[in-house]
Amino acid sequence: PIPGKGKRTDGVQGQLTDAKWFRLEYPGKKSVETILATPAGRFEPNSANVGGENRLYHAENLAVLAALAQDGNVVGKVKLVYIDPPFATAAAFESRKQNHAYDDHLVGPAFVESLRERLILIHRLLADDGSLYLHLDQRMIFHLRVVLDEIFGEKNFRNCITRKKCNPKNYTRKNYGNVAD
Repeated sequence: PIPGKGKRTDGVQGQLTDAKWFRLEYPGKKSVETILATPAGRFEPNSANVGGENRLYHAENLAVLAALAQDGNVVGKVKLVYIDPPFATAAAFESRKQNHAYDDHLVGPAFVESLRERLILIHRLLADDGSLYLHLDQRMIFHLRVVLDEIFGEKNFRNCITRKKCNPKNYTRKNYGNVAD
């Protein structure tokens, strides 16, 4: 067992477990210990962005998650996490006003490992009854399902929620329409 945090339905309280049946292996996969040793970012509270127990950080999220994973006031107390990462499209995106919005150039093993690092830190932050929602499309959902099972335990998976798109993008007559996330 690898040290971690979170209540398990498989009886392994407080530990990340090796997936019983499947593991995703790829170049550049780091150990859990290496990820948990990620240097914490240093952040000064900004009174405009802090209210009560709420916090808002405008920074690279790996450094923020590493800092929160070392904060005893947060570890094991987060009830809900929703992640909507880029979808590994290898493309650049623009805003509605045609300004550069963001680059989505992280693909393949680099994308999986980048997200895995964050999921391992989030695992430490979640309360025993906390929930994680990960928004992905068809490109990487199956890879990340295996990674999630490695981190959280396959018995903790509840369901795959499919959102039907109003206006399917990239539809051609030779392919099935891209109608859901």
